[in-house]
Amino acid sequence: MDKKIYRLLIRSLDDKLSDKKQRRLNNYLSALPELQKERKIFLKIRKSMKEQEYKLFPFFAEKVMNKIIQLKKKQKEYINFANLFLLTFKRVSFSGFAIFLMLLAGFYLSEGSLSINLFNESFDFTYFYLPGF
Repeated sequence: MDKKIYRLLIRSLDDKLSDKKQRRLNNYLSALPELQKERKIFLKIRKSMKEQEYKLFPFFAEKVMNKIIQLKKKQKEYINFANLFLLTFKRVSFSGFAIFLMLLAGFYLSEGSLSINLFNESFDFTYFYLPGF
Protein backbone atom coordinates (compact mmCIF):
# COMPACT_ATOMS: atom_id res chain seq x y z
CA MET A 1 0.00 0.00 0.00
CA ASP A 2 1.24 3.47 -0.84
CA LYS A 3 2.53 5.35 2.22
CA LYS A 4 1.09 8.64 1.01
CA ILE A 5 -2.40 7.19 0.75
CA TYR A 6 -2.03 5.53 4.15
CA ARG A 7 -0.99 8.84 5.71
CA LEU A 8 -3.86 10.56 3.93
CA LEU A 9 -6.26 8.01 5.43
CA ILE A 10 -4.91 8.63 8.94
CA ARG A 11 -5.03 12.39 8.42
CA SER A 12 -8.63 12.19 7.20
CA LEU A 13 -9.66 10.81 10.57
CA ASP A 14 -8.56 13.96 12.39
CA ASP A 15 -8.57 16.77 9.84
CA LYS A 16 -10.83 17.92 7.07
CA LEU A 17 -9.13 17.27 3.74
CA SER A 18 -9.28 19.48 0.70
CA ASP A 19 -11.74 18.45 -2.00
CA LYS A 20 -8.98 17.16 -4.26
CA LYS A 21 -7.40 15.03 -1.52
CA GLN A 22 -10.80 13.75 -0.35
CA ARG A 23 -11.68 12.66 -3.91
CA ARG A 24 -8.30 10.95 -4.21
CA LEU A 25 -8.82 9.11 -0.92
CA ASN A 26 -12.36 8.09 -1.91
CA ASN A 27 -11.07 6.70 -5.22
CA TYR A 28 -8.49 4.61 -3.39
CA LEU A 29 -11.04 3.49 -0.80
CA SER A 30 -13.39 2.26 -3.52
CA ALA A 31 -10.55 0.53 -5.40
CA LEU A 32 -8.68 -1.09 -2.48
CA PRO A 33 -10.60 -3.34 -0.06
CA GLU A 34 -7.62 -3.59 2.34
CA LEU A 35 -7.67 0.20 2.69
CA GLN A 36 -11.36 -0.02 3.63
CA LYS A 37 -10.49 -2.62 6.26
CA GLU A 38 -7.76 -0.37 7.67
CA ARG A 39 -10.22 2.51 7.88
CA LYS A 40 -12.76 0.35 9.72
CA ILE A 41 -10.08 -0.81 12.16
CA PHE A 42 -9.01 2.78 12.83
CA LEU A 43 -12.61 3.84 13.42
CA LYS A 44 -13.19 0.93 15.85
CA ILE A 45 -10.04 1.79 17.79
CA ARG A 46 -11.04 5.42 17.89
CA LYS A 47 -14.52 4.57 19.14
CA SER A 48 -13.25 2.23 21.86
CA MET A 49 -10.75 4.83 23.08
CA LYS A 50 -13.47 7.47 23.28
CA GLU A 51 -15.64 5.17 25.36
CA GLN A 52 -12.93 4.46 27.92
CA GLU A 53 -12.83 6.53 31.03
CA TYR A 54 -9.41 7.71 32.09
CA LYS A 55 -8.51 8.44 35.67
CA LEU A 56 -5.32 10.28 36.37
CA PHE A 57 -3.55 10.21 39.68
CA PRO A 58 -3.66 13.38 41.79
CA PHE A 59 -1.56 16.34 40.66
CA PHE A 60 -0.76 14.69 37.33
CA ALA A 61 -1.12 17.90 35.32
CA GLU A 62 1.07 19.85 37.75
CA LYS A 63 3.81 17.22 37.62
CA VAL A 64 3.76 17.21 33.84
CA MET A 65 3.93 21.01 33.69
CA ASN A 66 6.82 21.07 36.19
CA LYS A 67 8.71 18.55 34.07
CA ILE A 68 8.12 20.66 30.94
CA ILE A 69 9.35 23.78 32.75
CA GLN A 70 12.47 21.93 33.93
CA LEU A 71 13.19 20.71 30.40
CA LYS A 72 12.78 24.23 29.03
CA LYS A 73 15.20 25.56 31.65
CA LYS A 74 17.76 22.90 30.75
CA GLN A 75 17.34 23.71 27.08
CA LYS A 76 17.76 27.42 27.77
CA GLU A 77 20.88 26.71 29.86
CA TYR A 78 22.28 24.58 27.05
CA ILE A 79 21.60 27.32 24.50
CA ASN A 80 23.17 29.94 26.78
CA PHE A 81 26.23 27.72 27.28
CA ALA A 82 26.53 27.13 23.53
CA ASN A 83 26.30 30.86 22.78
CA LEU A 84 28.85 31.66 25.47
CA PHE A 85 31.17 28.96 24.15
CA LEU A 86 30.93 30.30 20.58
CA LEU A 87 31.52 33.88 21.73
CA THR A 88 34.56 32.81 23.75
CA PHE A 89 35.85 30.69 20.88
CA LYS A 90 35.59 33.64 18.49
CA ARG A 91 37.49 35.91 20.84
CA VAL A 92 40.22 33.36 21.51
CA SER A 93 40.57 32.37 17.87
CA PHE A 94 40.80 35.98 16.65
CA SER A 95 43.36 36.91 19.27
CA GLY A 96 45.29 33.68 18.63
CA PHE A 97 45.33 34.38 14.91
CA ALA A 98 46.57 37.94 15.50
CA ILE A 99 49.36 36.65 17.78
CA PHE A 100 50.28 34.06 15.15
CA LEU A 101 50.53 36.73 12.46
CA MET A 102 52.66 38.95 14.70
CA LEU A 103 55.01 36.05 15.49
CA LEU A 104 55.24 35.11 11.84
CA ALA A 105 56.02 38.69 10.80
CA GLY A 106 58.58 38.99 13.61
CA PHE A 107 60.26 35.78 12.53
CA TYR A 108 60.54 36.88 8.90
CA LEU A 109 61.74 40.35 9.88
CA SER A 110 64.41 38.95 12.22
CA GLU A 111 65.64 36.46 9.61
CA GLY A 112 65.87 39.16 6.97
CA SER A 113 63.70 37.33 4.45
CA LEU A 114 61.04 40.02 4.72
CA SER A 115 62.16 43.58 4.34
CA ILE A 116 60.30 46.64 5.51
CA ASN A 117 61.74 48.54 2.54
CA LEU A 118 60.04 46.26 0.07
CA PHE A 119 59.13 49.06 -2.33
CA ASN A 120 62.36 51.02 -2.31
CA GLU A 121 63.89 52.83 -5.26
CA SER A 122 65.63 49.74 -6.62
CA PHE A 123 62.34 47.95 -7.19
CA ASP A 124 61.75 47.35 -10.88
CA PHE A 125 58.27 48.46 -11.96
CA THR A 126 58.76 47.53 -15.62
CA TYR A 127 57.20 44.16 -14.91
CA PHE A 128 53.90 45.94 -14.30
CA TYR A 129 54.08 47.98 -17.51
CA LEU A 130 50.77 47.85 -19.35
CA PRO A 131 50.79 48.72 -23.05
CA GLY A 132 48.25 51.32 -24.07
CA PHE A 133 48.83 53.63 -21.14
